[in-house]
Amino acid sequence: MDAMEPGGVGTVLAGRSDEGMREWRPGLGPALREAWGAYRVANRMIWSGGLWRYWLGPAVLGLLYLPLLVLGIAWISDWLAGHMKWGGTEGSWGWWVWRVVWWGVLGVVGWLTYRSVVLVLHAPFLDAISERVEKELRGHDAVPEMGWFPMAMRSLRMAALTGLMSMVVAGLNLGMMVIPVVGWVISVGVLLPVQLWLGGVQAVDPCLGRNGHGVRASLGVLRRRWLVTLLVGGGGALILLIPVLGWFIGPTYLVVAGVVTGTGMVGGNRE
Repeated sequence: MDAMEPGGVGTVLAGRSDEGMREWRPGLGPALREAWGAYRVANRMIWSGGLWRYWLGPAVLGLLYLPLLVLGIAWISDWLAGHMKWGGTEGSWGWWVWRVVWWGVLGVVGWLTYRSVVLVLHAPFLDAISERVEKELRGHDAVPEMGWFPMAMRSLRMAALTGLMSMVVAGLNLGMMVIPVVGWVISVGVLLPVQLWLGGVQAVDPCLGRNGHGVRASLGVLRRRWLVTLLVGGGGALILLIPVLGWFIGPTYLVVAGVVTGTGMVGGNRE
C-alpha cells in the first residue's frame, strides 16, 4: 500500500479543518490498514532510508537496562514474599501462586518501563527522524527542525505522563486480578488496550509536537484517533515479544511508525 493511498498511512485529510478532523473516526478496517501501512513505511525507511543508524545507541543502552530490570523485579518479588504472608507458608501451593502472580505483575510493569525508557533514549534523535519521515511522505512540505533539546524535553514530559498513567492502569490491573473471571476479562479486554494506546501516544506525539500541537492538544487528537493509535502501539508491543531482535528494533519501529501516523494526522492542515 502506498503511503498516500486513500485509507493508507499518510492519508491527508484534504480540505478538512481541525473540527472536521475531530469528527473523523475510522472503523476497524481503515484503522488496521493505516497502522499496517505505517509499519510498512517504517520498515522501508529504517532499512532503505538509513534510519537504522538511529536505533544502535538506544538499543545498546536499552539492553544494558534489562539486567537492572530483571534484578529489580527479583528483589521486589523476594521482598514482597518475605513481608506479605499471602498464600500460606513458604513453599506451599498458595505461596507459589502468589509468587507467580507477583512476578507476572512486576514483569508487565517492567515491560512498560522498558518501552518508555528506550523511547526516551530515542529523544535526541526524534526531531531528525520526524523531519526525515515528513519529507519522505510530504515532499519538501515539512516543518523546520524543532531542535533536539526542545524535542527531548517534550519526549520526557510525555514519557512521564504516559508512564504515570501506565502505572495507574497496572495498579487497576492488579486490583481486577483478584476478582475471578470478570476481573481477568476486564484486565485483558479494557486495561490492556489502554496500555497499548499509551504506547502509541508516546510514539505519535513527537510528530504532532513538531507541527504545533501542545501536549493537551496532542492528547485530544490521539484520544479522538484512539483506534489507530492503539494499533500502532500494539504493533510495537508485538515486535518487542520477539526475543533479543525485537528488543533491539521494536522501539525504533514504533517510533518511526508513530511519526508516519502523526504525519497522516496533521497532513490535511498543510495541504
